[in-house]
Amino acid sequence: MNSSVIVVDNFYSDPDCVRELALGDELVDPFSLSGNFAGRESEYNYFSESIVESFEKILGTKIVVDEDSNAFGRFRFARASDKRKTQIHFDNKDWSAVVYLSRNSPSGTGTIFVEHRRLNLVGPPVSKEELQRYGCDNLNDFDRKYVLPDTLNPGAWATHLRVPFKYNRLVLFRGRKLFHGSEGLFGENRADGRLTHNFFFDEAR
Repeated sequence: MNSSVIVVDNFYSDPDCVRELALGDELVDPFSLSGNFAGRESEYNYFSESIVESFEKILGTKIVVDEDSNAFGRFRFARASDKRKTQIHFDNKDWSAVVYLSRNSPSGTGTIFVEHRRLNLVGPPVSKEELQRYGCDNLNDFDRKYVLPDTLNPGAWATHLRVPFKYNRLVLFRGRKLFHGSEGLFGENRADGRLTHNFFFDEAR
């Protein structure tokens, strides 16, 4: 599978059941200390073997589910009033997956993929040699020098792809290789706010 962004509508066979599970779950605020991302997420991972198999079928490869090092199956919820320090970013896993679980989401909301205008990059450098050209030793160094300073500056980024919010839509993408972010927080509570089911994982090697 060469596609960097894959969109699958009607992903869950019973999305209402998944949504009800999310609405009834206890949420914690994992970002309360850093305040990096808006909203809250579930304390535990929620997934089944069929979800893992679905990802593997779409990608045509086995995946590694590492619940301890990263979220795999966490529900995330955010409101229009929630604050964040981070919007545009890249992830530390091969693949990121987001299933939209909000009904009646407003226009102009979803996930955006962007290019850094000054650097002319759609994602971070992929090799040590490229990192060195930007004066960086590793991806954390690159993030600190180039991405985080512009994460909330819309003028620093040019959107090249937008995947609008649609109930039960899966957005599966190469999170480590693409600059991306959520677009448009909305709602006042869990019932009408931005609700997603999130997964982060590597390909088996």
